[in-house]
Amino acid sequence: MMDDINILTVRIPREDKLRLMEYAKTHDCSASQIIRYLIRRYLFE
Repeated sequence: MMDDINILTVRIPREDKLRLMEYAKTHDCSASQIIRYLIRRYLFE
């Protein structure tokens, strides 16, 4: 399974990162889950 996973680095401004982390915290998920969701929506919808 790990052979199917690739690493992608995303650079965002610090204030956006803090906002993303706060959003994730209030929605009981991680920032990486949100980023993966947004990438999937952007690419596949």
